[in-house]
Amino acid sequence: MDIRKPIGQLFLILGTILMAWGIFGGEAAAGKLPFNLNLWWGAAVFLFGAAMTYYARRAAAAESARESCGTGCGCSKSQ
Repeated sequence: MDIRKPIGQLFLILGTILMAWGIFGGEAAAGKLPFNLNLWWGAAVFLFGAAMTYYARRAAAAESARESCGTGCGCSKSQ
């Protein structure tokens, strides 16, 4: 199993929770800052999780393409 998949899923969940806390938390979430820190960090964590999940799926697709080689696909390994 690729470690990027569970890490990506974990960060997707944590980013979603943090963004929801920033949206529904009200003024207490922002404190004295001029921006909502929980919302922005939640978005950053969510994007990191999305990137990890994307690269895990991309690696899995490449691995399955390598395993299916030799079935007459025309690549150099099947000749």
